[in-house]
Amino acid sequence: MGVALTSRRLVQVSMNLTNFERTPIHVAFEAVRREAERRGVAVAGSEIIGLVPQRALAQASEFFLKVERFDPTQVLETRLELVLAREAPLREAGPLGQVASAAGPGELASSVSGFLDAVSAGTPTPGGGSVAALAGALAAALGVMTCRIGEPASQSPGTFDHRSMERRLTALREKLQGLIQADADAYASVVRAYRLPKTDPARPEAISTSLRIATEVPLETAALATEVASLLRALLPQTKATVASDLKVGLLLALAAIEGALENVKTNLKTQKNQSLNKDLAIRIQAITQSLVELKGL
Repeated sequence: MGVALTSRRLVQVSMNLTNFERTPIHVAFEAVRREAERRGVAVAGSEIIGLVPQRALAQASEFFLKVERFDPTQVLETRLELVLAREAPLREAGPLGQVASAAGPGELASSVSGFLDAVSAGTPTPGGGSVAALAGALAAALGVMTCRIGEPASQSPGTFDHRSMERRLTALREKLQGLIQADADAYASVVRAYRLPKTDPARPEAISTSLRIATEVPLETAALATEVASLLRALLPQTKATVASDLKVGLLLALAAIEGALENVKTNLKTQKNQSLNKDLAIRIQAITQSLVELKGL
């Protein structure tokens, strides 16, 4: 709708945008600008009446600033909200280490209920990739527990370096724990990339880049879980009988983490059009798959 603003010697073009993902703000703005330019008129400014989704403004910023591979989580306020939301359940439950040492089973279960609720929520994330990373982290944690309990009484002191094994498994647990959120973030980026308007020239590159990251994260999960499984295999003969079954549970979790993560990797590769990248990833997948076969055969 065109409205003459006589007192300001301007003409205002007014419109309602009901679906910014189908018709982004910058697309509407550019359409008006081009029509005005054809008539020898420049755009003096624009204004927004009412509320606007943050994503709509982010789209406009990406377009006009020519920002490459922009991720909405780069917005400071958005990242702070994500961090605070992620840490809220932990603040309510207390540090997991404290819960484990001082709380009963019911309270311990409540400390993971937030994650279980998130997985059950019926949303794409967190999904199988995050669960695979958690399985790997739990496997490493069981290995750490076994190392701290110590060597069998029948074994001569110092014949196996439990302390070094503990340090490495602790480092692997922390890396896998970080991949729980990283996997969810990576897949969320894929979803955002596919939601870009098909007319957006940056869409193909955004999809390819997000798919690459969403593939590399579970591949890293599989690689780390493979190392965890190898370490737990080596630790098994050096374990007290009272915790041998716990270590075997850890080994089974590590194997499940490898297979689950590889399943996500293979699924993402099916839609990745970068053939050079696919070849490189296929080599890494083959190496991990071979290690998995060997671990199962031991």
